[in-house]
Amino acid sequence: ENWGKRQLISMLKNGTGDIRPGFSVVADASCSFLVAGPCTEAKRNGLTGRFERSCFLARFNPAQTQMWGMVLSNAWTMHVATAPDRDFLVAGAFTTAISMGSDHFTSRGGADLFVARCDGNGNFRWARRAGGTGADYLYAVAASSSGECFVAGEFGGGDAVFENTV
Repeated sequence: ENWGKRQLISMLKNGTGDIRPGFSVVADASCSFLVAGPCTEAKRNGLTGRFERSCFLARFNPAQTQMWGMVLSNAWTMHVATAPDRDFLVAGAFTTAISMGSDHFTSRGGADLFVARCDGNGNFRWARRAGGTGADYLYAVAASSSGECFVAGEFGGGDAVFENTV
């Protein structure tokens, strides 16, 4: 069973659709799992779009059938975590601008960070932006047992802004 999941991730690699290996994979209590990673053109598994820098996000059931998938343009280094209520946390860096559901953000300079929460069907519940005037990077995201969200990363210069707090 675990070998099959590794095989699925290896299917998401360079080829006609130029989907690269996932940066991050996480399974929930029902053994469905979410895979996130970079892509320049995503044609496989229902993902479409061509972007200079983008990431794919796809959820699979335990039988390894894709339940849904999406591409976030201008996103890169995306990471995922499972929240205790079976939602997923998605976090990464973006350049220029990014949209997640009804939330739209513009970078303050270089790359900025984002963290978002989506339900099991891929609908964004909320999203937040953080960053300074330099290039900022996100390395990990995690959820506590009470649902709090934690991220780890670095800021590349200037005042770091978390939403409206400096």
